[in-house]
Parts: sequence; C-alpha cells; structure tokens
Amino acid sequence: MDFSPFIRAELLQREVGVLVGVCRATVNRWFVGTTNPHHLISNHVLEVLGRIEAALDEGYLPLSPDLSKSEREFRLSKVLFEYDE
Repeated sequence: MDFSPFIRAELLQREVGVLVGVCRATVNRWFVGTTNPHHLISNHVLEVLGRIEAALDEGYLPLSPDLSKSEREFRLSKVLFEYDE
C-alpha cells in the first residue's frame, strides 16, 4: 500500500492513526514496512488515502505547521468530511 499521500500531506503518525482508527505505533510499522493494514481495515485506509490525495490535489493540504494541535485536528476532520465519497 502506498502511504505517500500521508507523507506529502505532512501528517503526523499520530494524526494518521486518529484518521484510520489505530495507534501511532501501528502507523509507524506501516510506514517502515514492518506490517500492512489488517484486511478488516484496509478498505478504510484506502478510502482515507483517497480523500487525503484529493485534498492535496485541491491545495487544502498540507496544513500550516504553525497550527495548534486542536486546530490541525479540526481542519483534518473538515477535509475528510468534505471529500466524503
């Protein structure tokens, strides 16, 4: 699975974990290639990747690094909602 949209969007591993419903350590294992998403959540991960890709294409991501944690979370949830397939 290609996780480059998460990286291009400059998302923190913690943020990716929140978006797909896993812990940061799991995301880290995906990014370094130790494991892949479990088959029960792989479709959800692909859906989130697609939304992030669309937001990147439209220029809504990456977010400014100057945003607070709560503001980043709010804007990420807004992006996911707006790009709901």
